[in-house]
Amino acid sequence: MNSLLNKLLVILLLLCAISSGCAFSPAHLNLDYQSELGKKSPLSTIKPLTVSLNVEDQRVAGERDRVGNKKNGFGMVTAKVESNKEVGAIIYDAIKAELETNGHKVVSSKDSQPDVTINTRLVKYWGETNVRFFEIEMVATLNADISVLNPFDGHIVKAHPAVLRRRRDSHSRAFDAAAGDCKTPR
Repeated sequence: MNSLLNKLLVILLLLCAISSGCAFSPAHLNLDYQSELGKKSPLSTIKPLTVSLNVEDQRVAGERDRVGNKKNGFGMVTAKVESNKEVGAIIYDAIKAELETNGHKVVSSKDSQPDVTINTRLVKYWGETNVRFFEIEMVATLNADISVLNPFDGHIVKAHPAVLRRRRDSHSRAFDAAAGDCKTPR
């Protein structure tokens, strides 16, 4: 699951990088999760299960219509960054892809009886760019509560409350340019 969360954070960081266009118009992003074909995770060590998967978007009301904000050079919010795909669907598709890549089958609990039910409560899915004098910092945050339930009695088998992943990357524009000039022969 860490690999999954890291990939989602990379998507959020890309969101930050892409959102640097015209400051006053909303940015519309096509966010999608791409699993690495053939790459197994610890999920592959569990015998194959039939899984019912539920994702509930519990982000605060002010963040549900966006995945980030555009900011100007003074740090003021100028426009929102929106996803063309529902954020809950992005998380659902990502978890489903990882389960299926590792040998499990995701089904609807209405159509068949699953071995386990995975409930994911999305608390935060946010990316932003902080522009400073010499650098641009991109910060992505993903926070979700994940519970594995016994579908027969609803008893929680395993819970991971508040899975928080924050990824920070920064890029120094001025120093990188100066270093590039030093390395380029004239």
